[in-house]
Amino acid sequence: MGYIKKRTLGGSYGLPSIFNHWIPDISPRIRRLGLAVILLSYLAASTHLYLAGGVRLGYPSLMMVPVLLASLLFGVPGVLPSALPAALLITALGSQFSDGAVWVTELPFRSLLYVLIGMMVAIPIHIYAFYSRKLNYVMRHDPGTGLPGRRALFETLDQVFKSPLQLKTKNGLAVISINNIHDISHTFGYEAADTLIAALWEQLIDAFESHATVYHYNRDCLAVLFFSSDENLTKQTRTVECIFERSIIY
Repeated sequence: MGYIKKRTLGGSYGLPSIFNHWIPDISPRIRRLGLAVILLSYLAASTHLYLAGGVRLGYPSLMMVPVLLASLLFGVPGVLPSALPAALLITALGSQFSDGAVWVTELPFRSLLYVLIGMMVAIPIHIYAFYSRKLNYVMRHDPGTGLPGRRALFETLDQVFKSPLQLKTKNGLAVISINNIHDISHTFGYEAADTLIAALWEQLIDAFESHATVYHYNRDCLAVLFFSSDENLTKQTRTVECIFERSIIY
């Protein structure tokens, strides 16, 4: 008899914690380029204020440019590391034409001002990115079981077809239909049917180990995308048959 082993799907397919979404989903190449632009912005703004004779004759608002860029590219985590250097630079340039009291009064004020401005940009971006990823998760996963669904399978197949290396490997796709899942749903309830599908999904994952991905293709179907040699194909097919022959205690 096979027992249902509870598995947390969040580690592989669920939504990560909200903290992981504070950073926008931007490619590393754009981030590296943006970081260089931010550093150049610090240099350009500081040079302008120095040559203009300080904050009274220059344009201190230029120092907000790197803060805004960091908020756009790195979200909330980029606000504080960009606001403090901006406040230090502009306060240091302003102190050249003032007494030492400017550090006591201006530095905390400018630091807080830059942080608030950065947050006003970063928080809406964070909210948009969070709900965008959440919508993408809902579209790619079955709402009842939380398992990756048909859209996730098609996206994976697209990646396989676009990769010459994966096309040369032995790829197989098995679509398994559970004929009595509707009877189980009507008799025991949809929650029991979802638990059954999740248990079968887990056993298929364990059977193929790391050589396959399993999808909840349809309400009564599971799809297994696997990589196997011709010698192991018969063995793996029999393993799948044995999984569906065993009973599951609920």
